[in-house]
Amino acid sequence: MSTTHTSKYSVYGPPRYQGTHRFRRFPKVRPVYVGLGALLAVATACGVPATPDAEPGPAVTTTAAKAAGIGEGQHEVGTDIKAGTYTTTVPADELNCYWARVKSFDGELTSIIANGNLAAGAKGRMVVKASDAGVIFQGGCRWVKAAAK
Repeated sequence: MSTTHTSKYSVYGPPRYQGTHRFRRFPKVRPVYVGLGALLAVATACGVPATPDAEPGPAVTTTAAKAAGIGEGQHEVGTDIKAGTYTTTVPADELNCYWARVKSFDGELTSIIANGNLAAGAKGRMVVKASDAGVIFQGGCRWVKAAAK
């Protein structure tokens, strides 16, 4: 016994896509990872202050480890920091630590020679060269000059 199909559609029903949109290709979206220093540099160049206008809370000093080493800020090579190899370990209570070697302190992305983000608990190592204008550290890391071998 044979049955005939009398609908104007195929046995699978009406087409779900009509028109040209069914063949349209959309570009693939890929994530772009930007360091915190790059975001701050762009924000500063656009006139956005690096810190909110909120009142600062009381200063928190924890252990002697906070007193040792070089902390957050912009440090000029030869004046504030010497050329050499520096190491750090990110405290477990810190979100991350950012470091950057820069050609100048003008806030431009092209001034960054090298940079990186370290997650909580990670160990970091960087080499500051005498030809660098300086380094930028952000976060609660304390950078200590490694012993010469």
